[in-house]
Amino acid sequence: MSSFLESGKDALVSAHVWSENNPKASYLLVWTGTTFAWYALPDFCRSKVLRFLIKSKLTAGLFWHELHLDATAAQVSQFEAATEKLVSDWPKERILLVGGAVLVASLGAAIAFEKFLFQRAERKRALGSRFAHTKQALVLAGLAAAGAKLVGDSLYSEVSA
Repeated sequence: MSSFLESGKDALVSAHVWSENNPKASYLLVWTGTTFAWYALPDFCRSKVLRFLIKSKLTAGLFWHELHLDATAAQVSQFEAATEKLVSDWPKERILLVGGAVLVASLGAAIAFEKFLFQRAERKRALGSRFAHTKQALVLAGLAAAGAKLVGDSLYSEVSA
């Protein structure tokens, strides 16, 4: 049993080192894989509770990966300067109002989009389509890959992947 745990630990260390040496590829793989798993999950797990738990783990893994491949100090200061320039003339109340409105609108849009996709695949499943969620997950993972490629290239342009 301990050799199994040791080999798992070695695999995690190896993956960690690889992702640090190849941040663009790591970013692309994690975002694409997470998107695919997220949207294909209902085909493989019918329990809502279990899907919730798995999606919670996917989200935690995504956050861990984002913290793991932290942006450089220059990128952070560049982002902070751009944000400061954007809102420097705004009163605090306006910043909070706009930020709150953007948060509520994006959360509402995300929930509506998730419900639409789930119900669409469930209708296709009811009509006899096999792997209805997986088919749309492939398309969404492709879109995520394109976005992750663009963002990864922008974030990690100084590191070759």
